[in-house]
Amino acid sequence: KEFLAVHSEEYLPAFAPKAFRGIIAGSGAGPPPPRPPGAGPVDFNSHSVLALARDVYGPEHEAFRKGVRAFLHQHVVPKYAKFERMGMVDADTYAKMAAAGYYLTLNIPQELGGRGLRDWRYNAIVCEELEYCDCGGFFANLGNDMVLSYFLDSCTAEQRSRWMPMLLRGAPIAVAMSEPEVGSDLGRLACRAEPLLDGSGWLVTGRKMWISAGAVAELVVVACATDPARGARGITLLVVERDMAGFSCAKRFGKLGKLASDTCLLTVDRVRVPRANLVGQEGEGFAYMMGHLPKERLSIAVGSAAAARRALALATNYTNGRAAFGGVL
Repeated sequence: KEFLAVHSEEYLPAFAPKAFRGIIAGSGAGPPPPRPPGAGPVDFNSHSVLALARDVYGPEHEAFRKGVRAFLHQHVVPKYAKFERMGMVDADTYAKMAAAGYYLTLNIPQELGGRGLRDWRYNAIVCEELEYCDCGGFFANLGNDMVLSYFLDSCTAEQRSRWMPMLLRGAPIAVAMSEPEVGSDLGRLACRAEPLLDGSGWLVTGRKMWISAGAVAELVVVACATDPARGARGITLLVVERDMAGFSCAKRFGKLGKLASDTCLLTVDRVRVPRANLVGQEGEGFAYMMGHLPKERLSIAVGSAAAARRALALATNYTNGRAAFGGVL
């Protein structure tokens, strides 16, 4: 509390290039000692800290990167400390990011109202810039790379017409797979979906664990067992909407990092899910998840590498600029 009271929303920039000199402004400490001759540079960034040049991006990608970075500096960075204290990003920021074409609308086809970018390098740039701008806890790639595909690839035209307006305005979305009982062993799900007697849908009961964006998501793709005896071949995906009776966020977990991303335990207590919310075909849920998970893993890898580059840049700037014991660290 004392740290945040001193720095408010300025504490991350205090560690940015050219801003850190061995003390934290406002701490009451005296000025830093003069930097000795030969002190190294203190202005590395995530791109310049490594000598290895990358050729994966073209001029059109770098132009896109500038837009993403400008958006983050204007709409996310000034409020990021608040998001970390809240433990989530507000709906208004999701909406602004969608309107700018960097959240969900990035990959939604043009005929449905999005930008229709199919080159995944644009998605990778969003992952990288979130880390480079010190707001990697804003888990925007959850929607872009891990959930949106279920709505674009496996939904019917009627479902798209019903949910597309929500996606175009940037509604937070999530996918719920893991469970406290079985972890990520998707072939042994405890969440059950019992068919309603009139055939209109299912009565879903279970718990979902470690669900990112679970507290803010308006639409959640839930993996459940419609035929437990068939194991993985009996898994079905259903879209549970936030206002459905019996659906709730039972707990938000504290974490060591990614504090602006809410991670939750979701409770599905006899939720009536209509057949109209079935994703693809009944019993094909495991196959759908296996088809989409590789892109999820790639997205996490890109973000992790970007976070490592940012950490290296900050550490390099600090050790080259920190004057101590007559020299620099």
